Amino acid sequence: MGGASTFAPAGAAIVAKWNKAKPGFSQDVVAYDSVGSGTGITGFNSGTYLIAVSDDPMTAAQEGAGFSASPGKITVPLCVSTFGFFYNGKPGLVLTATQSYQIYSGTIATWAGVAGASAKGLTGAITRVARSDKSGSTAIVKTMWSKAATGFSGATDGVALTFDGLSKVEGTSAVCAAVLATKGAIGYAFTGGCSTVYNKRNPNLKNRVIASLKNANGVAVAPPSWSPGSALTGSPPAADGSWAAVDFIWKAGAKTPPMVSMEFAFIRKSLTGVTGGRSPRRSCST
Repeated sequence: MGGASTFAPAGAAIVAKWNKAKPGFSQDVVAYDSVGSGTGITGFNSGTYLIAVSDDPMTAAQEGAGFSASPGKITVPLCVSTFGFFYNGKPGLVLTATQSYQIYSGTIATWAGVAGASAKGLTGAITRVARSDKSGSTAIVKTMWSKAATGFSGATDGVALTFDGLSKVEGTSAVCAAVLATKGAIGYAFTGGCSTVYNKRNPNLKNRVIASLKNANGVAVAPPSWSPGSALTGSPPAADGSWAAVDFIWKAGAKTPPMVSMEFAFIRKSLTGVTGGRSPRRSCST
């Protein structure tokens, strides 16, 4: 198995249960490779993976290639994932979509260019962490920029960002670790994946170091960090009046759409006994 790093926590749990149920197998034989959605699909079609997971359905070209064409595949919708910008500072930073794009493109090179950043402990040069692999996370961010950020142009695919000076790493866990290791760093990732890393190393943060995106009406919207990866709709904790309830389904005319993706599993038809699949209830994080 291999593909989207957003599914890695669930993939690891599936592998652990399989290996426990099948004691003759080891994790070296049955494993989940967190290599990114695009690499997972490539590996599926080349025969490297019997099962692949992606943040996007296959394109027509991918559907007609390799093992997807013959012996064919079963496509199973798995779950909904939410994404956000994580940073190394105090909770509560609010960005516009355009600011997030300007940070990554290098137009805003220091935190002095972001209103309110210094109050969150963010000063000096901005370390911008991005994915180096073909990533659904990158595609999600590009899509959000295409809908809401002034100045963005180009494809909304998972190909790695090409801006100068980026710190590029492979996989969600590496993004989270890189941001945690550098004061003032920012990165984008699946909220469930980064929240797990943040909670282990900074238990007092309680999933809250996610930069909220502000829409055209000035309302702060963000992936539901209080319930990472688990819901289409959500409301903030009652004690935090600075957060507004937000609908996580993209709507026509949305100025700053939340970053949400459906996960898909691709299963080779020739696997014995595979006739379909059932989705986990809600979450990609467990």
